[in-house]
Amino acid sequence: MLEASDDESAEPDWELLDCFSGGGTLSLAARDAGMRVGVAVDNSADALRVYKENFRDTRVHCATLGPGHDEFTFPAPRERLHCHLSPPCVELSNAKTNGRTADGLAMLEWSVRQGVKYRSWSVETVYTSATRTLAQKMAAELPDRVAFGVYDGVNFGAPQNRVRLVLSTPKIIKRLNEA
Repeated sequence: MLEASDDESAEPDWELLDCFSGGGTLSLAARDAGMRVGVAVDNSADALRVYKENFRDTRVHCATLGPGHDEFTFPAPRERLHCHLSPPCVELSNAKTNGRTADGLAMLEWSVRQGVKYRSWSVETVYTSATRTLAQKMAAELPDRVAFGVYDGVNFGAPQNRVRLVLSTPKIIKRLNEA
């Protein structure tokens, strides 16, 4: 039987760069889908301790990401590397009752601008009028690189309604819509 490593023409596995990884929920799903989880970044040492329990071979970095931070050097874009960013959405959530700052939208825009550097990328956040407006702006500015969709987790097998806004390449959004 021919092994993938014996066939030099075999494409390498997809690799995930999981930014704002938390404890690794997205990485678990990516691994289940056949991706190799190569790098995880989060600023919570506690979350990364949980992450390391499930991903012992993943390079894990405790660093703050976002505008004005350079604690983490992003890997160079390459074929079959998917960059996923799930920036904190506390400042964007409708559940926040004591006023919002512009920090959440700045972080979301920074995340999209970081993602579009990669051929394959995605950004996931809460769905609000403000996040939809930013998604529309980014899609109009970069129509060949940015598209977005709104998805309820229950439609993808999650045991709860959780509506999320996903920004990604037009091809990935098309595939999500077909799913």
